[in-house]
Amino acid sequence: MLTRSGAHAPLAWQRKCDRQPDKPRPGSCEKGTGHWLWPRDLLHEIQRKLRVEVVGVELRPPKDQVAVPILRCDAIRETLPPADIAVSLTMVHHLSQDELVRLIRNVGHSCWRFLILDLVRHFIPVALFRAFVAPFVNPINVEDGLRSIERAFTVLELTHIVSEALAGSAASFRLEVAPFCVRQIVDIRN
Repeated sequence: MLTRSGAHAPLAWQRKCDRQPDKPRPGSCEKGTGHWLWPRDLLHEIQRKLRVEVVGVELRPPKDQVAVPILRCDAIRETLPPADIAVSLTMVHHLSQDELVRLIRNVGHSCWRFLILDLVRHFIPVALFRAFVAPFVNPINVEDGLRSIERAFTVLELTHIVSEALAGSAASFRLEVAPFCVRQIVDIRN
């Protein structure tokens, strides 16, 4: 998991490899496992179910290594291992527009597909969060959740940022927004 400004954001890479179906396929890299338990568990499940090698990327990796190896790396500025796909889960709202443009371009040098799943800055997710999450969680989590939605990009902003990052390249993208604007997914193909 890539960590920026306290954000924990998994990026997952997988390299294609023809192997026997009952044996793990080597050569996959997974960037981003993070210090939180759920992302590491998620990456471990990806590794186990897809039978791919997984490697995490962190600015500050945890001292205790788990089933998923974690590399010390800045996914915005440093060369990433080659892979077929990268996945960013609820992380890009912690980046500036410029940092996100550089992240998209950097990932494009290492793999042919990049999936970004993140929050949407919109009044509906804020209202849903206040009504159905905030009453049941710690006030610190409420503040963090609201701040994350406030920092998220609108659909129009994210479309503009991705277009800027891909300008002059042969890459294309598709952006989908979930009902009630609770999340947006960008599928970038180089």
